[in-house]
Amino acid sequence: MAIDTDAITNMEQHLKEGMLALMPTYNSGEMGTIIYTLQGQYLDPRSISWLINALAAYYCLELTLLRRHYSRFLGVRRNISFPLDSGLVLLPVKTRKAENQGEATIGYINLLQVEDVLVLKPGTKPFAMGTHAEVEAAVAELRASYFASPEQQKELNTGSGSSPGYHLDSPGEHRSLVLFKNGLVLGSLNARATLQERLCQGHRARQEFLRRRDGAALYPGLRRRDVMKLLPPCDCVLKDLFMGILKKRE
Repeated sequence: MAIDTDAITNMEQHLKEGMLALMPTYNSGEMGTIIYTLQGQYLDPRSISWLINALAAYYCLELTLLRRHYSRFLGVRRNISFPLDSGLVLLPVKTRKAENQGEATIGYINLLQVEDVLVLKPGTKPFAMGTHAEVEAAVAELRASYFASPEQQKELNTGSGSSPGYHLDSPGEHRSLVLFKNGLVLGSLNARATLQERLCQGHRARQEFLRRRDGAALYPGLRRRDVMKLLPPCDCVLKDLFMGILKKRE
């Protein structure tokens, strides 16, 4: 899949803003992706799979090999969580049902930006992104009745009192809500337990990523006795100084 330089430039800007999630969307039959950052949201006409490849290309990573490694590491064959950077670990989340064959149903959330996953009560009235007033009204309604327990209501009510908005793309079908640290809420068709397991997998994948990255940077260097074998059998001041430095490093 060819990735043009403009796509890389756009991704760099989104990453600078702090990437939260990528969600598939359909408008008048046209496939696209909503990109959420800490600074706002962007509608991109390209598919989510194309954009994920563009993200991997930005980090000079081969997505197929990356998924293969973390599939083996996590022991899962589908819905694989994978890190692209220490601050960007993508977890797959089902956000909608396909109306036609080939439509994307899986979005990706950034592990490092997730605050919690909450249960969505059956029968919850659907709503989507709207104006500021509509979003504030939706926030109040969620706090009043949507969350599973009074404790979760109380916890949310102690927040900032305003939210960047909500994304519920399949009305009446969501089973859980992903709550982000900045207040954004995304609906998911996955059960809360499923998403909690993916959060755990994401943390494991990130630790593996850090281990491989930091381990690859470690190089113990040559040992003094190995260097001695390479030097000519002669006595000189420079040789003595060199060997003295190696001795201090051991």
